[in-house]
Amino acid sequence: IPASLVRNCPANDPTCDPHTHQGPGLIQLFGMSYVEAGLLGSLLYLGLTLSCVFGGSVLLQYPPKATVGGGLVVNILCNSLFASATTTHVLLATRVGVGLSQALLVMYIPVWVDEFAPPDQCTTWMSYTQAGVPVGIMLGYLVSGFLQANTLMSWRVSFWGQVVALLPCCLALLCTPARYLEVRTSAGRAK
Repeated sequence: IPASLVRNCPANDPTCDPHTHQGPGLIQLFGMSYVEAGLLGSLLYLGLTLSCVFGGSVLLQYPPKATVGGGLVVNILCNSLFASATTTHVLLATRVGVGLSQALLVMYIPVWVDEFAPPDQCTTWMSYTQAGVPVGIMLGYLVSGFLQANTLMSWRVSFWGQVVALLPCCLALLCTPARYLEVRTSAGRAK
């Protein structure tokens, strides 16, 4: 989000500052207050936190393929809505939705690693999965910042790129047999 708050534009664009070559970003395009701009960055984490309240129960009651897959579909939909938003309210609501949808996967990955990783590799697998979150955030900021600083692409391109990147993940999850996703409880039943 931070790189999208302003945008680069050609010097002959009348909406640009002639000294910085920065044009209107999300704040100006949507007439956002600084509070709304702050919320835009933090509502994803509010969604993650709220989802943790009920996510464990959801994961216990429904098959992991359905819950994680459903979360991934909701994430794709929310990012698509964010990328095509025309109002501040849609921007803010979809950021909460992205957070809500990510929490199910974040909660389930450690359980899945504990079940499926070879015993002598469990810590390594866990470290890779845990590193994926900050590495993904960092790469997202780097790519978005690069696009904003060096191209005339809209801020929306970064979010559409995320949607495109998530579609093969969704397809892969759909094609994965449930037995590779379900964790066994102490009673031997899949959960």
